[in-house]
Amino acid sequence: MNFLKLFIATLILTIALGTQPGFTKDRSYKFTFNGHNSDQINDQEDFAKLKAAKYTLDKGYSYFIIENARRYSREARNSGTLGSRKSSTPKPRTELSIHVYDQDPNHENSFNAATLIEEMDRKYSE
Repeated sequence: MNFLKLFIATLILTIALGTQPGFTKDRSYKFTFNGHNSDQINDQEDFAKLKAAKYTLDKGYSYFIIENARRYSREARNSGTLGSRKSSTPKPRTELSIHVYDQDPNHENSFNAATLIEEMDRKYSE
């Protein structure tokens, strides 16, 4: 009888929290950021991973997988007002598609966001 009460209480709690027992909370995001690298990090892949890790933590998740990374340059647009000039300098942009998880998805391409940020800090602080 106690097992049945515990099971019902667990079921009610998981429904209230919006999760199902045994499943992790996950979601996909697509976002863009300026540039391909920074003053400190000039490796494009490391910079994209760092941005994805920070975005993952900002959204309240712990793990991520980069599903797609697209780098491109966009020309600055003028505002169309009289006397405005169009900049000839292209604006580098990176678009990332990531899938985020609250628990380790046990996928070979997954990263722990907090651990990755610490590793990048150590790697580029030297």
